[in-house]
Amino acid sequence: MRQKVFGALTGLALAIGVMQAPGPAKADPAVTGIAIGGLAALAWGIYENPEQPDATREFLVGRAGMFDVVDNENRAALFGGEFWFPWTFYRFRPQIGFLGTTDGAAGGYIGLRHDVNFGKHFVVSTDVNIAFIEPGDGKNLGSITTLRSGVALGYRFENGSRVSFDFHHQSHGEIFGDSNPGTETATINIAIPTDALFNGQLFDGVHIWKNPFGN
Repeated sequence: MRQKVFGALTGLALAIGVMQAPGPAKADPAVTGIAIGGLAALAWGIYENPEQPDATREFLVGRAGMFDVVDNENRAALFGGEFWFPWTFYRFRPQIGFLGTTDGAAGGYIGLRHDVNFGKHFVVSTDVNIAFIEPGDGKNLGSITTLRSGVALGYRFENGSRVSFDFHHQSHGEIFGDSNPGTETATINIAIPTDALFNGQLFDGVHIWKNPFGN
């Protein structure tokens, strides 16, 4: 019971992050729909507490996609990476990441993610992060400091690696000024457990090298 109560409070904080978008950055209907779906999965996961088989494994993540994918005011190609820490606190896992765009934007973020596993192979994730971004020649979000939140739909392989699609909203909610255009990103991601990677295994049956110290 205590875990569910604490998880619900943490989930509420995540919900605020996912849904925040006041003023000019108010979300597009498609964004709102995705956010509601993510929050539904988050609430279900907190209440039902399904198993998280990869909770104690660390992951390296690579991603590529598009920046400003909804407004298309300063659309640019996006790339980035993440590290997921190998522990959870009431189902929430800490993460750090970086991103950059072909318009010269660059930044990093730190936050929490929550995974809901549906069976062995499907995962719905929500995350919220404090982010710092320098716009370069791209879209200026009105502040270097922003809140980055989103949802991901993924397929999990037997070795724990995942391929997923994610959608994020990023803005500062007019906390740091009146200019708050906000932006959305959409990316394809590959997440690989470090133990599998160090053994040369990207996905099930796909090896890029053989660990000479392994069995």
